[in-house]
Amino acid sequence: MVSGLWVYPVKGMSGNPVASLRFDEFGPIDDRRWMLMDEQGRFICQRRFPLIGLFKASVLGQRLTITAPDGETKNVSPVDCVTAVRAQVWSDDVAVRLAPDAMNQWLSQYFSQPVYLVCYRTDLPRSTHPDYAQAKVGFADGFPLLVCLEESLAALNQQRDGSNALSMLRFRPNIVLSGAPAWQEQYWLKLTSDTHQLTIVKPCTRCAVVTIEPGTTERDPSVLRDLMRNLVWQKQPVFGQNAVLAKTEGALVLGDSFDVFEGEEPFAAVIDRTTSQPA
Repeated sequence: MVSGLWVYPVKGMSGNPVASLRFDEFGPIDDRRWMLMDEQGRFICQRRFPLIGLFKASVLGQRLTITAPDGETKNVSPVDCVTAVRAQVWSDDVAVRLAPDAMNQWLSQYFSQPVYLVCYRTDLPRSTHPDYAQAKVGFADGFPLLVCLEESLAALNQQRDGSNALSMLRFRPNIVLSGAPAWQEQYWLKLTSDTHQLTIVKPCTRCAVVTIEPGTTERDPSVLRDLMRNLVWQKQPVFGQNAVLAKTEGALVLGDSFDVFEGEEPFAAVIDRTTSQPA
C-alpha cells in the first residue's frame, strides 16, 4: 500500500508530503525541476552544503517559492529564466536556464559564496544511465523515482541499540510503501496496479546525505554503519530502490496498492554488465 508520497521541487532542499503524485515523461511533476549550482556549474546538494536542506520550496502552478531558514521568501517562474547555461549533475552535462540575478544574489548571501538557481529544460532533457534504463529524468541523482519500504525503516531502527529513531525524511523517497516484510524490496522487479506500473532498475546506494538529521545540519555517521549491516551493493549501503515509470494513468494516491513481481535473487533488477542481460 502507498503510505507516503513526496516531491522535492529544488534538488537538495526539504521535501513536501503530498496526497497524490502526477507524472510526466520526466517523473513526478514538480519534483527536482530546479537546482542550485556553484560558479563551476556543479550542482549543490546536502553532501557539500548541508545548509541547503534547511530551505523550503513549493510550487503553485508554474511559480516556485523558496523560503530561507530565516523565513524570508522569494518567488520565481520558469518564464523569468531566459539565459541558457550548462550545469553538471554528476557526470551529466545538462542544458538549463538561469534564474534572474536578484534571486541568485539573495540565495548567495546565505551560502557565503556565489550560487545560481537554474530550471530544467524539457526541450533538452537529461537521460538516465543507459545501462539501467532508457528514460528521461530531471535533476534527481540518477532516476526519476525512489521507492522505500516502511517495514525496512522499522527494522533498521530496531537495530540501532537505543539510538534516535530515523525518520523516512532522511532517505528522501518519492513513494513510501508498507505491507511487505522488511528488506523484501531487494527482490522487487516490478510494481503494478490498474493505473500504474513501476519498473525497478537499481538499488539506491546511500551517501553522507542520510547522516544529516532533517531540519538541522547535524550529522550522525552511525547511520551508514547501521545500513551496512543489512543491504549492500557494490560495497555500498543500500536503502530503497530506484525506479522508472512504465505506465501511468492519472494520479498515484495515498492508499493505492501495487501487485509486486519479484526475482529469485537479491537485486535481480540490476543489469549484469558483463553479459548485458537482465540478472
